[in-house]
This record gives sequence, structure tokens and C-alpha cells, in this order.
Amino acid sequence: MIHVVGDELDAVIRRLFPEDEDGGPDEAPAECPEGGERVPAGGGGYLQAVDEDGLVEFARRRDLLVRLERRPGDYVTRGRTLAGRRFSRPVV
Repeated sequence: MIHVVGDELDAVIRRLFPEDEDGGPDEAPAECPEGGERVPAGGGGYLQAVDEDGLVEFARRRDLLVRLERRPGDYVTRGRTLAGRRFSRPVV
């Protein structure tokens, strides 16, 4: 039952907030760091947890800055921004 209601909610949100030309939901530019890219949600539902240690290690190894846009307990719909990422130093 909850899944059905969630699907209906996603449909209403998509109707009220149509997708942009790239096929993703419109988002405020502030949600992505300058020179970076957004990390969209692959599906909808409540964000249950963030592996902070794993995320920090992932970003460190790739020299990335990551800014989380959602936190555990937030409801996200497919395609909405979970995080923004960019290289911590310019790539030459």
C-alpha cells in the first residue's frame, strides 16, 4: 500500500514539476557546486542512512568535494539531487 501511494505521489510531483530538457527534474542551480555536477537519486523513497566514512574515503581517493543535499529521513523522488560533486582542484 505504501509503495502504491509513493508511486502516486511521484506521478503528481512529476506533473507539477515537469522535467527539463535534459530529462531530469528542474533543480535550483545552487544545488550543485560551481563547476561540478549533481548526483541524482536512482529511485524514490526515504533516505535511510549515509555511509559517511565510505563517502569521505571515496571522495578523498578521487580528490572530490561532495556536498550532500539530503539527509537520512528525507523523502526523495527519482532524479532529484542527492549530492553535488566536483574536483577539489581544477583539472588541467
